[in-house]
Amino acid sequence: LTVTERGMGKRSKVEEFRVQSRGGKGLINVRVSERSGYVAGVLQIAEDDEIFVISNKGKLLRIPVRNIPVQRRGTVGVKLMELEAGEKVVGMATFKG
Repeated sequence: LTVTERGMGKRSKVEEFRVQSRGGKGLINVRVSERSGYVAGVLQIAEDDEIFVISNKGKLLRIPVRNIPVQRRGTVGVKLMELEAGEKVVGMATFKG
């Protein structure tokens, strides 16, 4: 699961990320843009987990993982949290179901 500082999020399958050697240059997980912002966090989750997304203004959102769509690498994802001007996602945590 990947969440960006602008409240966007998506699930990706682990199989989409190939193992790289020492000389590997990395893989794109999320396309950073004005709309998405930078990546705020990445978690390994299970289908029956829930996540907590936390903003810098104290907003807390609890979301069942099954409600977040699985998308391919390089996509931005869907809006998980509505944020006000100057607000951004600063953390996330998993609640095991």
